[in-house]
Amino acid sequence: MTEAGGRRRRLRRWVVVTWAVAVAVGGGVTLWLQDSAEPQGPYGRQEQDPSQSPAPLLWLDESR
Repeated sequence: MTEAGGRRRRLRRWVVVTWAVAVAVGGGVTLWLQDSAEPQGPYGRQEQDPSQSPAPLLWLDESR
């Protein structure tokens, strides 16, 4: 094989590997951005016992 053919083959391999890395990085960034754009789920709320009254600061009635 001639020296020019070897260079061409090396260049073609470099282009293909660079393209594959760019596609993999782009896919990873896309997934990362999609996950970060979704709202976070609830942090785990506690169920309030109906027999308990709400905190006094939450009452709208100022007579108490």
